[in-house]
Amino acid sequence: MSSILADEFALGCAMTSPQRSKNIDPVQLVEDVLSALLSAIRKRPFAHNTIHQAVYDFIKDNMEIKLTRDLFTFWHLDIPARVNTLKRLIDAIDGDEIARWKEGMLPEMMRMEPIGYDSEGWTYWTFDNTRLYREMPMNLAQQKTAVMLSKTDYTFELVCRTADEWREHVAKVSASARGLIDKILAAKLSEIATVVIGRMEALEASRAREEARIKKAEMLEMIPRKRSRRLEEKEDELKKRRKLEELEEQRQMLEVYEKKQEEKRLREKKAQEEEMLWAEERKLRDIVAQIIEHRLDKEMENTAEEASTATDIVAGRRRGSPFARTTPKIMFLKELRGILRKGASLDDRVAKMQGWASLLEDGDVVKISPGPDASAGLTLHRGLQVSVPDKARRDLTSPVLMNILRVYLSCLPQVKADTGMDLQTIKKKLLLKRYRQDERNSGIENFIEDLDLAIPQHIDTGERDENNNVIPLRQYAAELLTRIFQNT
Repeated sequence: MSSILADEFALGCAMTSPQRSKNIDPVQLVEDVLSALLSAIRKRPFAHNTIHQAVYDFIKDNMEIKLTRDLFTFWHLDIPARVNTLKRLIDAIDGDEIARWKEGMLPEMMRMEPIGYDSEGWTYWTFDNTRLYREMPMNLAQQKTAVMLSKTDYTFELVCRTADEWREHVAKVSASARGLIDKILAAKLSEIATVVIGRMEALEASRAREEARIKKAEMLEMIPRKRSRRLEEKEDELKKRRKLEELEEQRQMLEVYEKKQEEKRLREKKAQEEEMLWAEERKLRDIVAQIIEHRLDKEMENTAEEASTATDIVAGRRRGSPFARTTPKIMFLKELRGILRKGASLDDRVAKMQGWASLLEDGDVVKISPGPDASAGLTLHRGLQVSVPDKARRDLTSPVLMNILRVYLSCLPQVKADTGMDLQTIKKKLLLKRYRQDERNSGIENFIEDLDLAIPQHIDTGERDENNNVIPLRQYAAELLTRIFQNT
């Protein structure tokens, strides 16, 4: 910007004294300059909180910007782009007036000229008619210049920018002027300082008047105004209503937060339970596999001992030995040892469970047979008869029996009842060994009673019996139990 327009620009920017202080925030200063430039371009005051969006609109057509308008700030630009943006903003101010001012002028008329020199060779310049700079002597043939250049990284030095600095420097130059060159410079600086200081004091007075006006307006706003009783009551009522609305909004937000926290806690608890149940189920399968493996080893040892020769006896102890004889029981145990496929049919599952049931120890044997009323389904003593030997364990803790009932539950469809009991809960209680004997029932009987609660009465399987009657799910579940445990 030309120094001829500097005064008008300074008045338009209305730069305040905090912005001229030595403790100024550089970021705030640049943003204030941007706000002043944009205000000068639009011929109206500009909101400070929207300067970055305004800069985006100003440069978007001539500069590649990777960020969106909402995320962009002036500080996302690199330094050359910032300088270019500031120059374009300055050039956009009063462009027509600058063009008219330049019309008919020679280049020499638009060039800046120094205001004088001192006896040491320093050259003095003024910019914007407010700031005084001096330029280092540039006679490279002199050793003094070379020494000065080696000790500093600049050639221009800011001498004065405030009224006090102008007064002090003019007084210092005038007092130390001895030769003709220094006296001429002192007279020129004194002449310029009078105008500069007058302009600065006028700007400062204008700023002080504006601050006083704003302060007075703020004080007037703080003075309570007389209002009618009706308006006061209406305003009080409005405040109370807003307060209640805020409290209600806070209550609803708290409820939403607590609900989310509770849902999160339940999800974590459910995940932990599922992990625990999966571990218990895997452990149960491993125990049953070990039991079958132990039975198989024992049976093969017994078979080997029946060999006719000592060689057969020794060789028969090795399962892979060709001397070991294969008996029907060994074949049965090997087949029972096989993994039950996930997509196995119901008959395959029942056969596997019947095989496991044959492995039950005497203290774990249970027998389940149909009761006098088949339509009663899972109702004890009517639909089902459960027989547990006197010496048998009354708690449902046998790994083999638990594994049979685990697979049995997987044969039933997942249904919902309004009793608070479901098949998943039964499976959880089974795996955690919570079916214990009480004053009325044994563990297996408590298992069947929970099963009766978990299956609604109105649910059927969609299959029909030999008389073409639809089979209820309760009856189907009871018949499946008798198929597994009737012959144990």
